[in-house]
Amino acid sequence: MKLQQLHLLCALEQYHSFSQTAQHLFISQPALSTAMQALERELNCTLLTRNHQGVQFTAAGEMALEYAHEILNEVHLIQSIAHDAHDGLTNRITIGGNTLVCTELLLHVYLQIEKEYPQIAINFQEIDEHTLMHQLLYGALDFALLQINSTCLENDRRQLEQKYHLQLSELTNEPMAVLLSKQHPLRQKQSVSIYELFDFPFATAHMETDRRLVSALQALGYQKPPFILQDTFCLNQFIAGSTYWAFIPQREILRHQQDAKNQFLFLYPVDFPCRCAINWLHNTSSYPVEEALLRQTIEMLLRRGEK
Repeated sequence: MKLQQLHLLCALEQYHSFSQTAQHLFISQPALSTAMQALERELNCTLLTRNHQGVQFTAAGEMALEYAHEILNEVHLIQSIAHDAHDGLTNRITIGGNTLVCTELLLHVYLQIEKEYPQIAINFQEIDEHTLMHQLLYGALDFALLQINSTCLENDRRQLEQKYHLQLSELTNEPMAVLLSKQHPLRQKQSVSIYELFDFPFATAHMETDRRLVSALQALGYQKPPFILQDTFCLNQFIAGSTYWAFIPQREILRHQQDAKNQFLFLYPVDFPCRCAINWLHNTSSYPVEEALLRQTIEMLLRRGEK
């Protein structure tokens, strides 16, 4: 068994597609299939199945996936210890986020405190929600920012707390709007029903973050599969020239409206109250002084962004 096989297994959980996983990891699809088949032979069980919904994990696969995350987190811890020993650092903080918005906040945090608190070394990374929660649980991360896009924020937050035994503290909570081209057939609308949007295809550059919204849409009868793009820039370019639509947090609307070349319209579905929340999470072994400092800086930046 190789660590690469475990990385590939975890990546399949994120993309649920051999082709998309291979594309994002820059390997060939046959090589990915061969690696998974070799892992199944070694474990003498079936880990994955394929159907019209994509790659699905068997019961054995779910168990293997859980252990894979634990092993990779332990490896990360060992690497961190070795790295700290090499650098001679004793006050290193590792903090993660699951979206570009979280990463941008962390970058601003770093710029705010690097001069005033040079003794604090901050490492940050953007990783998917599942990996983020596991790394926080097993100590590979000290702190984390988690963005949740959902129609039932309280229920989803409670489920995450019960599953990972971590406390989520909400920092910001805002409505999400629908992003449309100014040339979209719905451009004359002042408000829109979610069912009117069902006539048009949905796109996202954040399938991991939007998966709860996709599930809610499917529960209402929306059957078109989401079109998944690589990043926000590609999504914006795609929406601007098509009849596709996407969800966008309210704070992102200001960026577009301040652009003289803004090509978009923004509508709030009257019967689909979806919201975006950014949550603060911490490991129980984290240092309270550093945590207070980071949280205060983030909250200040969030308040500044709302003005």
